[in-house]
Amino acid sequence: GTFQGRARAFPTPSAFLGTSTTCRFAAFPEKTLCATPSLPQSLPPTTELTLKARKEVFMNIEVNCEYKEDLIASVPVAELAAFVLSQEDCPQNAEASVSFVDDDEMARLNREFRGKTGPTDVLSFECDGLDDEMGGECDEIPGMPFELGDVIVAVDVAERQTEQFGTTFEGELSVLLVHGLLHLCGYDHIEDDEAEVMESREAELLRGWAGKRGLELSIFGEMNGPGALVRGEH
Repeated sequence: GTFQGRARAFPTPSAFLGTSTTCRFAAFPEKTLCATPSLPQSLPPTTELTLKARKEVFMNIEVNCEYKEDLIASVPVAELAAFVLSQEDCPQNAEASVSFVDDDEMARLNREFRGKTGPTDVLSFECDGLDDEMGGECDEIPGMPFELGDVIVAVDVAERQTEQFGTTFEGELSVLLVHGLLHLCGYDHIEDDEAEVMESREAELLRGWAGKRGLELSIFGEMNGPGALVRGEH
């Protein structure tokens, strides 16, 4: 699910990767998040591929994993998020947060922001849209962060969906994260043609991530055919 609008994600994000900061954003009044660099700071000589990699380093991905932290730690969340945003040509000063919550918290958010009962699997809260005027300004002003927004993932729902979709936990979490981040980048699945475009892009990004990480595509379950990667529908 996606919450359209300019909900401020984190008005005072940390400017330093690898440090902790208290951030305020739409879904939570106050959380301590850890900003994690996606790749090592020392990179090989400049090539087209390396430029993509360098872009990932400068993206600030805030990860809140206070719920089932040990389980979440097995998945390279910040790295995957940076990979997706770099492939979507987000600005180098892009910032996004990813939070993991339990069923009760997700049900509260789903009810408050979408008017639906029960927990959904993933919610996205867009902040600075890539195509809006504020987004263009942030990209041009040195030192001004480009705040994409927040992705909220329900860990318990993700675990249950591994059986439904034939995914592993890492695979399901990856699908949900890619899905949520694409919402921040302007994708949607309300109309059939929009859904087709979004699912195709999800599959493309997951294949690219699998190749980068040496993962088996089977961990993501079925990726071909209409509705194969549908998430965030309930």
